[in-house]
Amino acid sequence: MYHYVKSISYTPRSNDEIKIKEELDFLAEQGYQMIRLIDDVNTSRQVVEIIVKHHINLEVFLGIKFSPELIDQEAPLEKIIKTKDVILNKRSNQQKVTELISLANQYEEIISYVSVGYLNISSFDYHMISVVELSKYLKMVKPKIKQPLTYSDSFYLWNTKLKELANLVDFIGIHVHPYYQDKFLSEAVDYTVLVLEASQENFNDKPVVLTETGYPRVNKEKLHITEEQRFYVDTIQQVMTEKNILVTIYEAFDSIDRLNPYLEKHGLYE
Repeated sequence: MYHYVKSISYTPRSNDEIKIKEELDFLAEQGYQMIRLIDDVNTSRQVVEIIVKHHINLEVFLGIKFSPELIDQEAPLEKIIKTKDVILNKRSNQQKVTELISLANQYEEIISYVSVGYLNISSFDYHMISVVELSKYLKMVKPKIKQPLTYSDSFYLWNTKLKELANLVDFIGIHVHPYYQDKFLSEAVDYTVLVLEASQENFNDKPVVLTETGYPRVNKEKLHITEEQRFYVDTIQQVMTEKNILVTIYEAFDSIDRLNPYLEKHGLYE
């Protein structure tokens, strides 16, 4: 468990079953053994059902994308929420948790891991939730599923603000993006490994895996740096193969519905 398999984050580029199947078939042909889903539960259910229906040889790392429950002062105008939105979002998130549990149990044979939440403590994606509320969601899910459970967020937040969550999860899921830490390509892999090892020391009673890492294909200056991306991805996959630690690359195709405050594109495949 938590051993290396070739894994990648996947967001469907449409809701058409034929097109989703084509994308999943393509990823399986590229040698991927697992996809990580971080969309709404309905989208994840559609993807899982297509995998089962068409017997596609892929495991699933199932995530959940919460709606914001905190008013974020850094959010852009279109993302600012009001008190009534918070109330509605809390109800929605509770329903999402219920649906996540149902999906994990219904397709236990292909859903290998579950993450309750994704980037909810930082303001990066403007869907912030308090650590207290996140703890409640983890406690709701853990006794009702059989899969190993985690929460996915920045290595920095796990090692500072989230240590109290460690007792509520089976493993620590960290994100490491050396590009955003202003690391040169020549030091990017070493930096990622160093962060992983430091996190392993800090959480020595829990497995630590790279639930997300990657390198942009198009950088902030809108320059294509495909060779740099491929070097980082290939090298970190080789290192994690040798260490036999799970790592999920971000991402298969450019996300089209995710608010990204940067100009980068991360999709390995256009």
